[in-house]
Amino acid sequence: MINFTKLLLSLLFFASLHSCIESVEDIIEEPTLQGTWKAVSLEGNMEAHYVYNGDSTNITASIVGDDLDYEVTFDDSTFMTNGSYTVTYTYTLNGDVFPPTTHSATNVNGDGNYMIEGDSIITIDGVLYELDINGIDLNALGSEQNAEYEINADGTLTVIQNTEIESDQPGVTGSATVSSRSVWEKQ
Repeated sequence: MINFTKLLLSLLFFASLHSCIESVEDIIEEPTLQGTWKAVSLEGNMEAHYVYNGDSTNITASIVGDDLDYEVTFDDSTFMTNGSYTVTYTYTLNGDVFPPTTHSATNVNGDGNYMIEGDSIITIDGVLYELDINGIDLNALGSEQNAEYEINADGTLTVIQNTEIESDQPGVTGSATVSSRSVWEKQ
């Protein structure tokens, strides 16, 4: 009888322990994109080859963000950006290396729409960063952009974007590959 009682008490203990574990698992929430994120880092690269009226042009460029005082806030389907940052561009044109160019963006305010596809793809209609070199807009021509994203358990959001752009216009043909990586901390 004592063994039966011990067995019954053991079964009740493990059943209640299992119930508690399931309850705790139900309480733990997956990290969500919604909320405010502060920029930690920004870096990107571009390689392009264009032919204009028979003349070939090759461009490589890289960008690094600095002095990032910049945030993005996501709600259900829209986002807003605000703050300031500095970016440094380095680039070559047909093998000629140009000195780094620094661009500071202050009082940046933007917005747009976004959509999540699956659990790692975000489609952005708008721009997270406003980027230009000497007045030339580098924001993928304002089109929708797809990127991969990951939210770590420590509250870090990483957005990785790889874009290929093809151009075939009268007199101009070419392609560009653009890759970027930005890291954000949940506020």
